[in-house]
Amino acid sequence: MLCQWQADYRSEGGDSGSPVLGQGIYEPSKYWFDGIHWGSNGVNATFSIWPYLRDEFRAVTPGGWYPAFVNQGGV
Repeated sequence: MLCQWQADYRSEGGDSGSPVLGQGIYEPSKYWFDGIHWGSNGVNATFSIWPYLRDEFRAVTPGGWYPAFVNQGGV
């Protein structure tokens, strides 16, 4: 599937739509928003990554409007 990433984090039924956070390797106290979880194959979880979600918001909203929860100073 295009524009999707997989990772080995644990997920359960009902987790779709949850935020996926990344953790810094060299700075483990730092976290960032990676994307939105949408499924799992029992081994890996799959999520839509933030840059592509951001571009979709720009494509469908006048003037590139962002929802209030998005940090516009970030990625």
